[in-house]
Amino acid sequence: MVHRADPDEWCVIVNGLQVLAFSGPSAWAKALSHKAELLELLTSPDAPPAAPRPPAR
Repeated sequence: MVHRADPDEWCVIVNGLQVLAFSGPSAWAKALSHKAELLELLTSPDAPPAAPRPPAR
């Protein structure tokens, strides 16, 4: 999940944990430049476990 706090602040959250954060006028470009790192975080067997889902209603 990528969260935009304001136009110049972005953070990446994987399974409820913030793993990367970027700020400044080029924050989104900085985030995109870490695509390989993001993919590794999402597909690595060492990635944090997924947060439990709430029960369906």
